[in-house]
Formats: sequence, structure tokens, C-alpha cells
Amino acid sequence: MFNKKGKRSISLESKKAMSGYVFVAPFVIGFIFIFFSSFIFFIAMAFSEQGMSNEGMVLEFCGLKNYEELFLSNMEYVKSVFASLGSLLIRLPSVLLFSFMLAVVLNQQFKGRGLVRAVFFLPVVVASGIAASTGNSGGLLDNAQMMLQGMMGDDTGAQNITESIISLFGEGSYGSVLIEGVAAVVAGIYDIAQASGVQILIFLAALQTIPSSLYEASYMDGATGWENFWKITLPMISPMLLVNAVYTVIDALVGADNAVVTMVYNMGAKQTNYTMSAAMGLLYFVVVVVVIGLLMWGLSRLVYYEDN
Repeated sequence: MFNKKGKRSISLESKKAMSGYVFVAPFVIGFIFIFFSSFIFFIAMAFSEQGMSNEGMVLEFCGLKNYEELFLSNMEYVKSVFASLGSLLIRLPSVLLFSFMLAVVLNQQFKGRGLVRAVFFLPVVVASGIAASTGNSGGLLDNAQMMLQGMMGDDTGAQNITESIISLFGEGSYGSVLIEGVAAVVAGIYDIAQASGVQILIFLAALQTIPSSLYEASYMDGATGWENFWKITLPMISPMLLVNAVYTVIDALVGADNAVVTMVYNMGAKQTNYTMSAAMGLLYFVVVVVVIGLLMWGLSRLVYYEDN
């Protein structure tokens, strides 16, 4: 395609692609010249044994010995990995649902909206009494009843609700599972709120990009708010839903408060077993990459792109 002066013009798609390349260029340059060599050394350490010589620490290739020791002698690590993946099943939908609901609320027109938005974006979140009360040694079922007692103000009402749920779904089966699931979410409401700041911001930006004319046209055709949500809102923000899901997984699995990350750090920094720490870190890295890959493969099939 040429312009009036005979020069070749650049299409809009090419301009968007060039902007994307410019945006990721700092990461690519930093990865190649700074991170890549360290990552190769990290992989080499994972398959080596460390020793000491007059020149300092030396590495000797040992194959899969570190991983044999890891699975046979350090079952606490394996349990921590599965525990992190299990907690992710609760944290991921909770954070996405919580952040999306707050983004919808903060996107409405009301007085003091800027102040309310700032509050949710503040890095300091004060723990609630309900969340703090769940840190006792009792089970989740007991914690759930304590929360109901705190909200209702008496023991009888909370006991009746608990017994009603259990009797509805069956003793020792789905009733207890339901209550324990709700209790797990409420017990972690402080962590969920603390981990939702970025997701709220992304969802809010996505909601503000939806043209109001789409809602106006749908209302004129007789669509309800519920239909607008499924037919307009959710498809239009689905790309950002994928972004937030990936961000939440990374934040949950490799955050400083993750038990596996702490274990890997302690193995290297405190026990000075750098090769075993590298082996633990490399295996966990593979697990995280697989989880993210499966998540992107599953959610990308549901993502709606306006250009399609």
C-alpha cells in the first residue's frame, strides 16, 4: 500500500505489532544479556553436587541424584507443592470474583468514587476480626460456625444454620465440604483482598473500554442487565480475565509468602545446600510453567477478541 507521495505506508496491524515489539524489547534484552546465563547456571546446579576446593565451591555432575533424594528423603517438599496447588484452586476463583465485583462497583458513578478507589489500591489492608479469629487451632468447620456467630451475634442462630446446611446435604458429606469451603474463603479474605489490588485495576480499565453505545443498543432491543453481562460485559473483558488469571497464579505460586518458595530459599540461604535448592527450584519452576500453560490453553479458548 502506497500513500500519495509514492512511499509505502504501514498498515494499522503492522503499527500495532511494532508497538508490541517495542514494549517487550526491554524484557527480551534483559533476559538475553542478564537472566539467561544465570538461568543456564541454575539448571546446571540442579543436576550437580557441590564440593569445596582451594578455589572455592566446585560442581560435579550427578544426574538425577538430587531429585531421587528429593522424592525419597524430603517428602515435606512434595507435600508443600501439592498444598500450594490445592490452595490455588480456592484462591484463583476467589481473587478473580472478588476483584471483578469490586471493579464493577468502582466503575459506577457515585460521590467519593476516587477516594474509594484509592482505598482499595492502598498497599496496607487492615485485617478484619473475622479473618483474625480463624487463626486458632480448630478445624475449618468450627471456624465457620465462629464466623456465623460473630455475624449473627448469638450461638443459637449460627448453630441452626450449620445444622440446616449439613442436614440438607447429608451428615459428613457435601454439607461439611460446603461449609469448609466457605470457611476457607472467609478465613483467607484478608489475603484475597490484599492480593486483588492489581486485578481490580485491570478489570476497571477493561470495563471502561466497553462502549456505552453497546449497552444503549441492547437496552433498546429489550435486553436485561443479566443478558448484557453475559453477551457484552463478560466477552469484552475476557482478554483481561485471562491476564488476571495468569497474574494471580504467578502471584500465588511464587510469592514471598509461598511455602515452597520459602523452603527453596531456606535450603540455599540457611542450609547452604545450593545444588539441592536449585533442584527444588527448577522442579517447582516446571510445575508453575505447566499450570500456567494449562490455564492459558483452557481460558484462551473462551477469550473473545474484537478483531475476530
